[in-house]
Amino acid sequence: MYRPKYTIEDRPEVLLRVMRENAFAVLMTAGEGGAIGEATHLPVIVRERAGGVIALEMHVARPNRVWEKTGEGREALVVFSGPHAYISPAWYVNRETVPTWNYVAVHAYGPTERMEGDELRAHLDELVEVNERAAGTGWSLEATPEKYLAGLRHGVVGIRLVVNRLEGKVKMGQNRAAEDREGAIAGLRGTGGAGDAAVAEWMVGAGQDEVDE
Repeated sequence: MYRPKYTIEDRPEVLLRVMRENAFAVLMTAGEGGAIGEATHLPVIVRERAGGVIALEMHVARPNRVWEKTGEGREALVVFSGPHAYISPAWYVNRETVPTWNYVAVHAYGPTERMEGDELRAHLDELVEVNERAAGTGWSLEATPEKYLAGLRHGVVGIRLVVNRLEGKVKMGQNRAAEDREGAIAGLRGTGGAGDAAVAEWMVGAGQDEVDE
């Protein structure tokens, strides 16, 4: 990932937060003989192990043959996209500028392995629990017959990626003058969009990081 110096974000706690808050990610596997690989959109459980090791757990439908390109240590990439928004030059004080896009992204690289049996079941149970808790519905897997669930579990393949390299990027106008950033923050807050408001808060935080440094 292209990361100008002012956009680099390597703090583990920030990267973990981005991944957990944006856990519907893209798994990318390598192609054969230099060909472009496949990209699969899927929910991810982000797990921090002892020693700060991060493991990403996910699953795909068995007919999705992408799983055949994982396991046995094969390398893969998981891309997490955080808040993003269009930035209009109309919000800047300085006029020598053009539109841009502010965004947050994390790329996680590492070898993959398969999850089967109890590991896969625990992953699926946790995925439901985490998301149902966020949705606040009170629904539980206990409401579904076990025979039906067993059939569904047989129809998916679990994949775990153990992260050996993380790249974080926070592009929030850190290279702009303070008055331009303030104008963009006000402009984003004025659109009424939830995504724009989230980017505005990231811009405030990025500016505070500069002050702290």
